[in-house]
Amino acid sequence: MLESFPLNDLGETIKEDDLKSRYILPILQSLFDNLDDENTVFFKVTNENNAECKQKGFNVSHRRPDGQFRQKAEHKNFITIGYMEAKPESESKNYDACMQDLFRLATFGKNAIDIYYLKSTLLIQAIGPTFTFYLLQKKSEDIYSMVELDKLNFPMNINQIPAIFGYLDRITVIVEIFKKYVRDQCSDINDNERFRKTMRSPTIRSLTGKA
Repeated sequence: MLESFPLNDLGETIKEDDLKSRYILPILQSLFDNLDDENTVFFKVTNENNAECKQKGFNVSHRRPDGQFRQKAEHKNFITIGYMEAKPESESKNYDACMQDLFRLATFGKNAIDIYYLKSTLLIQAIGPTFTFYLLQKKSEDIYSMVELDKLNFPMNINQIPAIFGYLDRITVIVEIFKKYVRDQCSDINDNERFRKTMRSPTIRSLTGKA
C-alpha cells in the first residue's frame, strides 16, 4: 500500500478505474494473495468476461466483474474463488446501481460454485473506501446462502494507514474465514450433484431496475 497510496488526500474525485487500480488492488493483494504456496491464490483487477460464464453460456451482464480471486487448482489450472465489484464514493447514493452490483456478485459467485463444485466463494462490494465482505455458500441443491461478514472503511492515503490497527482483529477474522472456507476448501462435491439454475439477466434486471 505504501508504494501506491498518496501521502495525503489528493483533493480530487477518485474515478472507478483509479479506485480499482490504485487503492483496491494493493489492499486486497496485501490481505489475500498467497503466491508461495502450491495452491497459488491472487487477486487481480479484470477487464474480461469470467471463464465461468463462458463455459455455461451465462449472460449475467454485459459488464465484466471488476475483480477476481484466482486459485491454482489441481488438474484444473486456475479457477475463480471470489469476486469484487466497485463503485466510486460519488456513486454511493446510486442505490439502483449498487444493488445491481450486489446481484451481480451473487450471480458470479453462485456460477463459480456450480462450475467448479465449490462449497464457498468470497464476494466483496467496494463503494469508495467502504468494503463489504460476503461469504456465499451452497447449503443444498436448492439453497445458497450469502452472509455479510463485515463492513470496513479502508485508508485512502498513507496518513490514514495507522487507523487499520483499530480494527485489525476484524480484518484477521475475514482473512481466516477466507482461508478456511474458500482458499483451503476441498472440492469434494459429487460431479453429478444437482444445482439450482441461475436466474437470467432479464430476470435480474426486472428485480433491480426502476419501477
